[in-house]
Amino acid sequence: MLSCMVVSCKKKEATKWNVDIAAPVVNSHLSLNNIVTEDFISTDTNGKVTLVFQQDLVSDQLGTILNFPDTTLVKEYALPQGVSSDFYPGSSFAPANQTKNKFKIGDAEITYLEIESGTMKYSVSSGLEGITFYNFYFPNAIDASGQTLQETLKVPKGTPAQPASNSSEVDLAGYRIDLSDGGITSNTINIQGGVTFDPDGDTVFANYKNKVTAKAEFVDVKIKYAKGFFGKQKLDSRDSVRLSTFNRICKGALDLEEVEMSLEIQNGVGVEATLQLNELISVDSSKSSTIALESNLIGSSILINRATQVNGQITPALHTIKLNTENSNIDKLIENFPDQFKSSLELQLNPLSDQVVFNDFIDSHSPFKTNLKVEIPLNLIASSLTLCDTLSFNFKELDRINRLKLNCLIDNGFPLNGNLKLRVLRSDGSAGPELASQGQILSAQIDASNEVTSNNLSLLEIIVPEAEIAFLQKSQKIIIETELSTKDQVNFTSIYTHYAIGVKISLDLNYGMEVK
Repeated sequence: MLSCMVVSCKKKEATKWNVDIAAPVVNSHLSLNNIVTEDFISTDTNGKVTLVFQQDLVSDQLGTILNFPDTTLVKEYALPQGVSSDFYPGSSFAPANQTKNKFKIGDAEITYLEIESGTMKYSVSSGLEGITFYNFYFPNAIDASGQTLQETLKVPKGTPAQPASNSSEVDLAGYRIDLSDGGITSNTINIQGGVTFDPDGDTVFANYKNKVTAKAEFVDVKIKYAKGFFGKQKLDSRDSVRLSTFNRICKGALDLEEVEMSLEIQNGVGVEATLQLNELISVDSSKSSTIALESNLIGSSILINRATQVNGQITPALHTIKLNTENSNIDKLIENFPDQFKSSLELQLNPLSDQVVFNDFIDSHSPFKTNLKVEIPLNLIASSLTLCDTLSFNFKELDRINRLKLNCLIDNGFPLNGNLKLRVLRSDGSAGPELASQGQILSAQIDASNEVTSNNLSLLEIIVPEAEIAFLQKSQKIIIETELSTKDQVNFTSIYTHYAIGVKISLDLNYGMEVK
């Protein structure tokens, strides 16, 4: 009986067993549109694919060519030393008078401008011992409704020791300003100002110590349109254009039969210029690899005509420079798989003008632009061209997996053969050893002109060792490397828009089960 009691009280052990599981995880049909952003793809009437991408190198509207600096104009009113007087209600302390103020707008001589945005902040400080009114008047500044810019400030009583003040501001958007002073000069704004005593106030005594100071501050003024002479400015532009086209290519070689790059210049500014391209560099940051453009274009000055304006309608001047494999090494720049282009440009304004002629113009909606356009017909020879991608492997309880194998069924419609490799990421971001597939990706069947006639099926297996499964449990990420080469390594092979590849991936694993 005791032995029966001992047996019946013994703790039951958990029941464990292993099961084989086959689980599909990917079933996809991929064309070139799924591999490359659709916006980059162009096709001809036969379906041959050309990759096209473009980016502005320079888009300078007004910021560099013409900049209106923040400017403060100050006017002080006072009686001459030794002079004093009583001022009756409504009388003028300082009669309205006009002053001419010269602006510094870079090297430009501007006769007329229209303001896109900005503010004029005006203020008055008064040491007069009576209420006064100060009148700002800008006879050459007209708003959109045709009204002249005029503002009046009421200033409280002050003393020479403790001046009183008042301030306000005006939104300058839409104002048109004549800076020519009646056609005889440039960069000049006329301002009238005067001080009067309150007509309902008392008689006020003042001498040379009772001063009034008026300020007008032009802040954050953005120019919409300007006319004048922009000088012989020399403008340097260094820029970097980022590309995502080749982000998935991590290694390998590519030989392109043809590449064409266009430098499209659109001059929307009413000024002649010469453009000099000093350098254009292809940069692959991941390998610290740089290749500079070699061409007669580098260092040469190109004359760019001015835009024209008729009845307010601006027509930009256009100029296009074409680079190809015959006049440059542009194919080598692309075969570098750049993630950015670096450029250095120099722009010289009015290179042919030796005298000041006030017929230059600029409009914020008609910029000077330099656009880089690259066309890559996919006629190529690929050698171990490797596409890399990082995938999340969200599978719970990986510690129970005893065996893990990936089965890949490839239905290939591209004239490319290759291999599939896998690396398990570590938790610190580093990659583990290469896990090569058993079997190869077979190229599609091709004819004598390297065009696909039929698809080919391939079955690939990748076994993940038990040690790598442990790392996968921590990182939950794998790197897939697809290494591709054209079947013909001598003649160029064209890629067509109808080419596609079918991919089916399933997991074959042995999983430990447990019931407690």
